[in-house]
Amino acid sequence: MKSDLTEEHFSNCLMCNIDLMESQIPYMIEKAFKRGPDGSLMTIFEFAICMDCAQKTQNQLSRESLANIQRYFNERKDLFLRNEELFDKEELEFEQWIDECVLSGEKIGECEEFQVLVTCQGDQMEMGIFPYMISGKEAENMQELLSEKTKDEMDDFMNTHLDLPPELKMLLEDSSTFVLV
Repeated sequence: MKSDLTEEHFSNCLMCNIDLMESQIPYMIEKAFKRGPDGSLMTIFEFAICMDCAQKTQNQLSRESLANIQRYFNERKDLFLRNEELFDKEELEFEQWIDECVLSGEKIGECEEFQVLVTCQGDQMEMGIFPYMISGKEAENMQELLSEKTKDEMDDFMNTHLDLPPELKMLLEDSSTFVLV
């Protein structure tokens, strides 16, 4: 998956700036989208983060929030069963992995907002638990499960690491989108 901004592979970790192509360490890409009135998609934010930094970020979140999110996922979708079903298909295309919200089943074309998460190594996307799409409605539901401490940590992450122009910050404020890493 490439950056919508540069149309090139993500090259560095958002936090530690390690070269993701040269180091060949696993990393995640997260992108958030909002559909315009004409149906076109706008990328609200996108970034790549190495697995070490993603883990450090998750470690800063409250145990309560992490447990709530884990329980929420477990109640809605067996990701391992989903993978078996997808791998059983004759031709496996990226679009099949993100065609519907992993939690609700809402089709991507019906989502006003959604986020896509993938894992990669070098310039290759890995297929496993990821990639998946989460609808804006499900992201909003998950936000309700977060402690104030976790919400503050996520806001701090976004303010520190995502250098968004004012128009995208306004979109983000009116959005159900939040960093899922």
